[in-house]
This record gives sequence, structure tokens and C-alpha cells, in this order.
Amino acid sequence: MTTMAAAYDLYSDAELRKDLAAIISGLPEITETWEERKLLLQRLQAIAQAIAAQPIYVPTLLQILPELRAVLLIQLTDLRSLLLGSLFAALAQLGHTLEAQFGAEAEHYVPALLGLVRVKKAVIASGAADCAQSIIRSTRHAPLLPLLLSAYRLRNCSPTRLHCVNLVITWVQSVHGSRVTAASADLLSFVDKALDEGAVQVRERAIKQIGRAHV
Repeated sequence: MTTMAAAYDLYSDAELRKDLAAIISGLPEITETWEERKLLLQRLQAIAQAIAAQPIYVPTLLQILPELRAVLLIQLTDLRSLLLGSLFAALAQLGHTLEAQFGAEAEHYVPALLGLVRVKKAVIASGAADCAQSIIRSTRHAPLLPLLLSAYRLRNCSPTRLHCVNLVITWVQSVHGSRVTAASADLLSFVDKALDEGAVQVRERAIKQIGRAHV
């Protein structure tokens, strides 16, 4: 589920604030005008891409993150796949642009994305998992691990648990080695559960990927 964002030209801090405010005001709730909301999300992605090239504007984006979060989490409850595709792309770009500075925000978004991983529509579930994976890689945020382990324990659907296994492995491969060592007890418990998994695909994926990650 990929989306293309039109290029955005950054001219001034005032213009950036104005455009971000317009996005926030245009995404207050779930409405039938989802196409308009999709365009706003694509604009947000373009803005984040532009800021990545001009990091002088990062402080402004950081200031706006709480307001963005309030409306973006609402949009994550809309199960229109085309809308979510644009939202996933915007969130992944925010993580890529801000990296570790997006870590605290990721603690809000990743649980919502994990909730979408269980949706029966495969394009949404896979898109949510890919978005979460991108955020984990970009932020390298250690506190995300308990959220991933909890999601694995709570999900009784094999495809969902497979996504959770992949996300835990991504975490192991992304964070500093000292963080992996500190979480070794929780990770070993996770490994035991994954290896006892009844679904062959989940179990085989766990064996292969956990071996690569040297947990």
C-alpha cells in the first residue's frame, strides 16, 4: 500500500506553521469526505520529506507533533484502505525525518498500528505492520519492545502473531546492543513462546529470524 506525495517547497517557518495548522484543522474527525483527508495526509508526508532535506525546520515540526497526534490517531480508526495508505506513508516519513526524536510519539502510534494488524483486510494489516516496522527502524526506540511483546501475547490470530514476530525482530536488529542485552529475559521468554507456536509459519519464521538476530 504505497502513496505518492507531491513535492512541497519550504519557504519560511511562518508558512510551514500555516500549512501544518491547515492540515490539523482539516482532520478533526472521521467524515465522508475521505478523499480530502487523504490529500491532507499526502501533504503532511510531503512536508515531512521537505523538512528532512532542510532540518532547520525540525524544531517547528516537533512543536506541532502533539496537535498532529490528536488528529492522526483519530484517522487511524477509519478503515478505508486508500486513506490509511496515505496515513501510513505520512507516519513512516515523520519517523524517517525525525528519527529518535519521534520515539516518544511512536509509543502512541505503534499500539494503534498493532490494532490494525489484526484487521482481516490483508492490505490494511500488512500496511500497518510495514508502517510500524519503518517507525521502529527509524526511531530505534527501546521502550517500544513491551508494546510489541504484549501484542504478541494478546493476539490469537496466526497472521497477526507472525507480524508481531517480525516486528520484535526488527526491534532487536535496530536498537543498540546494550538495549537488547537489558531486555534479554523478556526476549528469551518471547522466543520460548514463539518456538512453541502452533502455526508452522510463525514458528519457522521465529526460528529463522531469531537465529539471525542472535537473541
